[in-house]
Amino acid sequence: MQQIGIFVVLLYRGVEKRHIMPRGPRAIYKDAILNVTSRGNNKRIIFRKKKDYKYFIQLLLKYKFKYKFRIYHYCLMRNHVHILLKVIDPIALSKALQGFQLAYYHYFRRKYGYVGRFWQGRFYSKVVKDDKYLLTAGFYIEKNPVKTGLVEDPSKYKWSSYNVYAYGIKDPLVDLDPYYRGLANNDRERERAYRELMCGYLKMENGSL
Repeated sequence: MQQIGIFVVLLYRGVEKRHIMPRGPRAIYKDAILNVTSRGNNKRIIFRKKKDYKYFIQLLLKYKFKYKFRIYHYCLMRNHVHILLKVIDPIALSKALQGFQLAYYHYFRRKYGYVGRFWQGRFYSKVVKDDKYLLTAGFYIEKNPVKTGLVEDPSKYKWSSYNVYAYGIKDPLVDLDPYYRGLANNDRERERAYRELMCGYLKMENGSL
C-alpha cells in the first residue's frame, strides 16, 4: 500500500492538472474521455429533493443506453453535475447531452413551476488526454461532497460513483474504469486500494500529506 500512497503523490503534484483539466476548445471525438460538467444558472439549486436526484439518474441511464456512451465516474451536487464518460459516437453524444439536459429542465419546470433560464449553458467538457489518469479524474469528481463539506467520508454521499469502486456496490449507471482492475488481483483488494487512494488524494488536497 506504500506504493499506492506514492502513486497518489505523483499524480497530484504537477501532473494532475496537465492531464485531467486541460483548457481549450470543445473536443468530442470517438473514444475520447470527457470530464463533463453542467451547472444551474447563477449557481441555482437543480436538485431539491431525493426524487430529483433519482429522476436525473434514471434519465441519464435512459440516454446512456439509447446513445451508447460509457460512464466511468459521476457525482450529482445540489447545483451542478460531474460526469466522466467515454465517447462511442460523437454525434450521438452531442444529442444525448443536449437531450437529457432539456428533459430534466422540463421535469423541473413541471414539478416546481419554474420559469426562466435553468442551466448556466450547455454541458462544459474537458478531455482527459492520457487514459492512465482516469482514476485520478474519478477522485477529482468523487471528492466534491467532501470538499464542499456535505460529508467527511465520500462513502456517505449517495449520489456519486464512489461506492461502486470503494465497496463494490452495484450501479447500472457505471461502467468500471478500465484502470480499476489493475489496482489488485481481486475485488476486495481493489476496493481497499481504491479507498486508500482516495484517502491519500484527500490528504493531498488538505495539505496533510
